Amino acid sequence: MLVICFLVFLLGTSTNANEEVSGLKIIGGNSSTILRHSYQVSISYNGTFMGSGAIISNLWVLTTASLLAGYRDLKMVKIRGKSDHVDGEGVTYRIHKIISHPRFSFSTMDYDVALLGVNKRIRFTRGLKKARLANGAPEKGVVSGWGSNSRSSYVYNQIKQINVTIVNGTACQQIYNDTRLLTNRMFCAVSDEYGPCWSDNGDPLVLNGTLYGLLSWNKGCFDQQFPSVFTKVSAVKRWVQMTVKEHGKPSRMFWQKRKAL
Repeated sequence: MLVICFLVFLLGTSTNANEEVSGLKIIGGNSSTILRHSYQVSISYNGTFMGSGAIISNLWVLTTASLLAGYRDLKMVKIRGKSDHVDGEGVTYRIHKIISHPRFSFSTMDYDVALLGVNKRIRFTRGLKKARLANGAPEKGVVSGWGSNSRSSYVYNQIKQINVTIVNGTACQQIYNDTRLLTNRMFCAVSDEYGPCWSDNGDPLVLNGTLYGLLSWNKGCFDQQFPSVFTKVSAVKRWVQMTVKEHGKPSRMFWQKRKAL
């Protein structure tokens, strides 16, 4: 792993957890295409872009629990895949279920992971594929999302990507000092090209088609001194697999209701 030295800053007054994570987005980075990130979907609520998720099967999308926490009107949630943009093209799906990890809490941001059950099977094709769930942690990866290229812009319509390097957990904890405890369900990553800011919670960190992390929280915009913190997929993989197995396919009644619409 590359050795990266950081200046350890004492954080000022910590922000409210909801404010700190409400919509992270990539600042800087390079324009990309969904063909390079065919596992990625954008997630909106009532027409407003919220963040991203990753397709893990033809019925399930994995994202962070913090992304849709408090938003329980399932009819308002829309997932868009196979598109470079957040507001057009591609294919869209509604969801019938949100399952957040039962141990998730905004106060700790631990276990920040959720499953979204889609209302129809995802048909895998060019630009629409699933990601594999990781068993460990990489030394580097690629984070993609619809991030802003300025402080004032809320969302960048073209998908972007940024290369990141994983940070040693002890070093990352020292940087954040006592303001937030980093758990075994988290890991940190940094980039020389700035990094996540507001409005892209749930961005996947992927290497060679394997999903290693989901963007969970960070200190704030344009601050390269503080690494971004990701949910470690390998640490919650068993819960994901067991939950998918337990809930399985949508019930026959659900399918009948959907077809009747």
